[in-house]
Amino acid sequence: HPFHLHGHTFDVIRSAGSLVYNYANPVRRDVVSAGGPLDSVTIRFETDNSGPWFLHCHIDWHLELGLAIVLAEDAPGTSALVAPPAAWDNLCPVYDLLSDTDKGGFN
Repeated sequence: HPFHLHGHTFDVIRSAGSLVYNYANPVRRDVVSAGGPLDSVTIRFETDNSGPWFLHCHIDWHLELGLAIVLAEDAPGTSALVAPPAAWDNLCPVYDLLSDTDKGGFN
């Protein structure tokens, strides 16, 4: 599973398939492989970008099945009153008018 974190780059402290932790000079990424079924990785990132950030598997059908989480970073410091641009109100009606083919086969 290639996992991607929005809003940050992170240090890979322990890579999948390894038992060695590297705190001194880890590689920096925004996507990392989680390895096999019983494997895991260790990442670290600085929490310096407040807001909701999406961590998800980059395999589309895994994402569609829910292999994702939203991390709430500095929730009290994130404004709940940020209004989306007015143009966003037009997105759903435009999408709803698309054919199933234009939607990529999804309805």
